[in-house]
Amino acid sequence: MVFTTPLLRAIVLLTGAFAMFMVPFSPLLVPLVSTERGWDPLTTGMGAGAYGVGMACVTVCVLWRGAAERAGLSASVGMLTAGMAIAAAAAIPEPSVFWFSALVAGLGTGVFSTHVGPLFVAGSPREAIGRAQAVVTFAQWSPLLLANPLIGFLAQNHTAAAALVLWGAGAAAAGVAALCTHRFRVAVITA
Repeated sequence: MVFTTPLLRAIVLLTGAFAMFMVPFSPLLVPLVSTERGWDPLTTGMGAGAYGVGMACVTVCVLWRGAAERAGLSASVGMLTAGMAIAAAAAIPEPSVFWFSALVAGLGTGVFSTHVGPLFVAGSPREAIGRAQAVVTFAQWSPLLLANPLIGFLAQNHTAAAALVLWGAGAAAAGVAALCTHRFRVAVITA
């Protein structure tokens, strides 16, 4: 049912792609960068925390003001923003600027998450909402079976900057794909 509905199919595929490149950022990539650059645990925690603060700020704004009218476009821009912030972090040696980049990545992730979730629920048939949500959950977590070992390989054979560039480019590519997917880009949350 999910894959025969064009909007739901687009949401599931884009969510899977975005999750592959965004979910590992805070728990894997931030510590990888911190270790390579010789940052202490406080600095590492500030990077991961800045990412969480960005997501929390967007969530509070959406709770207070509501989601954007064009949820698909907003989610696409959020994906692109998060990816560019992660890729840019590869060139940032200064911890405080890295934290800012992590904050921007969190803001982008928050925009994506707070808009794609309601869009998916609004587009799902009421009689199958639980099963449809299970498909999206699977799409969010199954890419990590590939992402985590790849990050481990990169950590062993390349620099942390290479991992940041690749994962940021992947998230940005998902954002570009979302912008190019007409049905997703023009999607609005309907009651």
